[in-house]
Amino acid sequence: MKIADIKTFPCDGAFRDLVFVKVETDPGLYGWREAGGLGHERACEATVREIKTSCMGRDPGQIEPLWNTVYRALGSPWKPSPVMQPTATVPAGWRRPW
Repeated sequence: MKIADIKTFPCDGAFRDLVFVKVETDPGLYGWREAGGLGHERACEATVREIKTSCMGRDPGQIEPLWNTVYRALGSPWKPSPVMQPTATVPAGWRRPW
């Protein structure tokens, strides 16, 4: 199973704007996660687009290597990016046992 696509869906919420991330795999499985809010929705969308190239074709089951790849795509290990979205994108690909 490989990551086939990562899409963002900005939504106008009642109290704040939201950005949802959908991670799709080649067999058709997908996961959702909230990625943005607090007035930085466009930055969240741009960040997800930036890390998309690093995630395409990767195995979503390899959680730690994928998270490290995304983390390093956002900035160096010593100076991370101010907009950190691995926590939004990587868990969207996880399959929950419950």
